[in-house]
Amino acid sequence: MELSKEDIEFIKNLSHEMKTQDNRCTAQPYALVLREEVTRVVPDGYSDELECYWHECIYANFDEFMEEFKEYHKDYNKHNYQLDEILGTEDFYQLKQCLYTSDYDINIRYVITEQEIKENNVNFFLTEKAYHEYIRRNGHNLTNPDSYGIHLFRNEEMKRLYEIIHKLADAVQQN
Repeated sequence: MELSKEDIEFIKNLSHEMKTQDNRCTAQPYALVLREEVTRVVPDGYSDELECYWHECIYANFDEFMEEFKEYHKDYNKHNYQLDEILGTEDFYQLKQCLYTSDYDINIRYVITEQEIKENNVNFFLTEKAYHEYIRRNGHNLTNPDSYGIHLFRNEEMKRLYEIIHKLADAVQQN
């Protein structure tokens, strides 16, 4: 078997990165898994986080919602108690209370926003450098990505692969 100069440099650099990167207090074999932000609607009382669904748009920010809502109603010149009450609210909590007696189709809902490994976008990295390069190239397709460091617990295959990577790097370094 013959390795090209590029192969040798790749193995040396990979081994160096794996040995010197921040391991997040996780033993080898260690890897990074890609996670993305996911927002789920939950029943009342299961979260303190609110968002607004109105005119087929989701608003996580009250001020952005109110700006759009005011713009939509700017030409409305009749006195309307419900509209005045909505325009007088200061946050999603007040708006939610106000909507109990309103005919406006505004849905205030409780949500949980968290990072999770998405089934359709699972990805795995040996180094943080490779993770950041992936995000640089593909971040436009991801929702607030981050990485999650994992120990490849009792994964003998990965343990052996890591050992071979380091042995190869040491061997080519000596030549």
